[in-house]
Amino acid sequence: NFLSGNAGGKLPDYTPFGYKCLSQIGAGGMARVFMVESLKNGQRFALKQTLIKSDDDMKEASKERDVLTTLQHPNIVKFYESFMRESREEFLCIVMELCRNSLDSIMAERNGEFDEETIITY
Repeated sequence: NFLSGNAGGKLPDYTPFGYKCLSQIGAGGMARVFMVESLKNGQRFALKQTLIKSDDDMKEASKERDVLTTLQHPNIVKFYESFMRESREEFLCIVMELCRNSLDSIMAERNGEFDEETIITY
């Protein structure tokens, strides 16, 4: 199962697309998220790799990509680029801003409580 971690600890190769894969930072559904580093300037990004098994999968993943390209707000991750990656399977990869916090870390910091001011802050 491609979501159960990295087979043999091996990370995907994104060097043909200009990125070095550093680590897996999330997984769920039909996707995994990796921390990657630009080979051009060393900047770090999140790269979401979505498994494409059918035309419907491609439509759904493309919709997400298309929405991200139009959103511009300080509290929404910034879209940088997308590309198709083929290995044994086909993937749509979306490169986006690497967030400094996760919802889990914010909830732990706030003991799971969110008042209106906290919500507006984040």
